[in-house]
Amino acid sequence: MPRNQKGDSRRTNMRTLDSISLAQKDRDAVVQAAQSLRDELPVSKIFLFGSKARGQGDAYSDLDILVVLACPVTAHLRDAVSERLAQVNLDHDVVLSSVVVGEQDWTDGLIRYMPIYTEVRRDGCEV
Repeated sequence: MPRNQKGDSRRTNMRTLDSISLAQKDRDAVVQAAQSLRDELPVSKIFLFGSKARGQGDAYSDLDILVVLACPVTAHLRDAVSERLAQVNLDHDVVLSSVVVGEQDWTDGLIRYMPIYTEVRRDGCEV
């Protein structure tokens, strides 16, 4: 994998939702969640990661979603994300779990040194 100026390995060609094997119910839930979040919140990027993104999830696995906001995260915004995902969970009988970060933190913050950052870059797909 190419190395950036800071020397860390990063996937440069992130997969898309269309490029992974995912049950239709899960795919529909992720698409609805992304649309709802983008329509109502300052979303910069959304990624599916975890076992479902790797193709290793089973019928009982949750759908892990990373929501990158274009602004700093507040309690109000975190709650707003949870409310929208709760509705999708009910609509599709799935469990969407979210991690919410601000764009500045995602690109330059300490989260870059946490395992979730590596996992999303390695296995995630942009929605």
